[in-house]
Amino acid sequence: MLAAVAALGYGIGDFLGGSATRKIAAGRTLLWGHLIGLVLLVVWMPFDTGVAAGGDLLAGALASVFGLPGLVFLHNGLARGRAAVVAPAAAVVGAVIPVVAGVGQGDPPGALGWLGVVAALPAIYLVSTVEGEGRSGAGLGYGVAAGVLFGGYFVALAGAGANAGMWPLVASRSLSVLILAVIALVGPRVWLRPPTGEVGWAVLGVGVLDLVGNIGYLLAANLASLVVVAVVASLYPAVTVLMARVIHLEHLSPRQVGGLSLGVLAVALLSIP
Repeated sequence: MLAAVAALGYGIGDFLGGSATRKIAAGRTLLWGHLIGLVLLVVWMPFDTGVAAGGDLLAGALASVFGLPGLVFLHNGLARGRAAVVAPAAAVVGAVIPVVAGVGQGDPPGALGWLGVVAALPAIYLVSTVEGEGRSGAGLGYGVAAGVLFGGYFVALAGAGANAGMWPLVASRSLSVLILAVIALVGPRVWLRPPTGEVGWAVLGVGVLDLVGNIGYLLAANLASLVVVAVVASLYPAVTVLMARVIHLEHLSPRQVGGLSLGVLAVALLSIP
C-alpha cells in the first residue's frame, strides 16, 4: 500500500512538474518544489522519532545525487516530448536497475519477475512509437536517462536504516536545494524568484506530492524488499499518462496503448518475488 502511495505521489507530481517546465526552467521548478518539501520536513522533524546514523544521512545525500538530475531529465522530457513516451521509459528502466541491485544483494526476483525484465524491452520500443515524430522528438532519450538515475535513487535511498525516520529525506532535500541554489547564484538568478499564478500552484503541488511519494517509498522500503517496493513505486507513469491524456489531450496510438499496458505488466511482474 505504501509503495502504491509512492506511485500516486510520483505520478501526479511528475505531471505537475512537466506542466510547470513548459513555462519556466526545470531548475527553477525543482528549486522551489524541493524547497517546499524541505520546509515541510523541517516542520515535521520535531515530531519525528527516527534516529539517523551517518550512513543514513549519506544514503539520503547519495539519493539526491541521482534523483536531482533524474528529475531534470524527466521534467524536460515531459515538457518537450510526450508523457506517454517519457514516463513509461523512465519507469521501466528505473524498475530494472533495482532488480539488478537486488540480484547482487542476494535478493533476486522469481521466474515471473524475470519475465517482467524481458517484457520491459519491447514496452519501451512500443511506447516510443509516435506517428510522424521521431523517438528523440518524443522524448525517449530523456525518459531513459531519467530511468537510469531514478534506479540509482531507489537503490541509494533504500540503503537507509529502518530507524532513521525522515532524516534521509532531510539530507536529500537539503543537498538538492543547496546545489540548485548555488547554480542559480552563479548563473540563472531568475530561478531565485518564486513562481506565481498557475505555475506557482503547479510547483507547490510538485513539492508536496513528490515529498508524499518519497515518504511512501522510504517507509515501504523499510517493510519489504528493494525489488518489490521500487518496482511497485514505478507504476507512477499510469497516473502521469492518464493525466496528460485528460488534461493535455495527448493522443495515444494503439501501439502506444499496447506498449504502456506491457510496461505496466512488466512492472507488475517485477514486483512478484
